[in-house]
Amino acid sequence: MGIANTRTTRQTITIIFFAWLIWIGIDFLFHASLLQSFWNASIAAFKKPNELFSLIPYGYLSFLLLTVFLYLLVSKIREKNPTPNYLIYLAVISGLLLSGSNFFAQYSYLNIPPVTLLIFNAVYFIEIVVSVYVIGRGIEQYHLKQYGWRVFLAFILMIITGLIIQNIH
Repeated sequence: MGIANTRTTRQTITIIFFAWLIWIGIDFLFHASLLQSFWNASIAAFKKPNELFSLIPYGYLSFLLLTVFLYLLVSKIREKNPTPNYLIYLAVISGLLLSGSNFFAQYSYLNIPPVTLLIFNAVYFIEIVVSVYVIGRGIEQYHLKQYGWRVFLAFILMIITGLIIQNIH
C-alpha cells in the first residue's frame, strides 16, 4: 500500500490547500499583473472593474472546487504508482481538456475577442497543470510541512512578482 492510500483527512485538505494556494498565486501573477490591460479593456462582456474586484472570492471558490476534483483524480491514479512522466502527462492532458472545454464554452456565450479568450485559457491551462503537479508531488510527500513551506514560498514569490509588475505599469 503506497503513501497515496494512507493519507488522513487533514493531509488531504492540506494538499488541496497547497494546490489551491499555487493556483491563486498564478492567477494573481497573470490576471492582476501581466494581463491587467486585458481586464481594463473596454469589452462589453466584462463587468466593471469595481464589480469584478468584489467578485474575486467567487473565482477563488471555483478554483477550490476544481482543485478538489483534481485531487480526487490524481489520488486515484497515484494508487497505481505511475511514473513521474505519467503524472506530467496527466497534468498536461487535464490542462488541455479542461482549458479547451472552457474556451469553447466561453466562446459560445461571451462577447470576448477569441485572442483574449485564448490568452485567458492559456493561463487556465498553466494553473491546472501546475495544480495537478503540486497535488501529485504532495501525495508523495512524507513531510508535508517541509513541502508546504516550498509551496508557500512559491506563492509569496508570485505575489511579490505580481506586485512589482503592477507598479512598473
